[in-house]
Amino acid sequence: MEHDIRLEDIGWKVLLQRQINLEKFTRLAIRRANDATGRVHLVDLALGAGRHLMETLRSMPELEIDAELRDADEANLEKGRQLANQMGLTKVRFAVGDAFDERALRDFDPAPNVVVAAGLFELTPDNNRVLSTLRGLADGMQSGGFVVYTDQPRHPHLEMIGRVAVQREESPWAMRRRPTEEMDGLLADTGFTTIERLVDEHGLFTVGLVQNA
Repeated sequence: MEHDIRLEDIGWKVLLQRQINLEKFTRLAIRRANDATGRVHLVDLALGAGRHLMETLRSMPELEIDAELRDADEANLEKGRQLANQMGLTKVRFAVGDAFDERALRDFDPAPNVVVAAGLFELTPDNNRVLSTLRGLADGMQSGGFVVYTDQPRHPHLEMIGRVAVQREESPWAMRRRPTEEMDGLLADTGFTTIERLVDEHGLFTVGLVQNA
């Protein structure tokens, strides 16, 4: 029992640090995009609950930010709409979208200069799907735009994490280890340059900030 409690403590701790790092890089990407163009067009590819992202948007009222929040699940989008209304966010729109649909990702209007891909790549074992997303973004977002993504390079206790965390469908996370070198290769192959990377103290979750060519 003591062993299980220790593992669960680690699980919650790394998930919290992942969220802190994700919010930090999302803010950084927004500010850099705003400095470059004077306006931010943000797309979240897989919104889920969306509370943390919308709290970030609400905390930056001094900036011109419009956001398109996508998810494959209409139920998540409806929850997002309700939350946006509660927060008074008026420059947020919601759309059903497949984050792995390369063709659809090329057709953003307007083209985003900030994209958030959180909890996405680590949930698919297929590198071809990841490449489809990255190729679509490389073509569909603004040149010089930023992508904030999450990855899981290693984890010794995936079963434990599956018990303490759920994915967007409220089912246990079935996560895929994708080493940093492997993820860097996929990004480089599609024209993205790594700006910065943060990893929790246990080396389990990565949050990266990359820039489109």
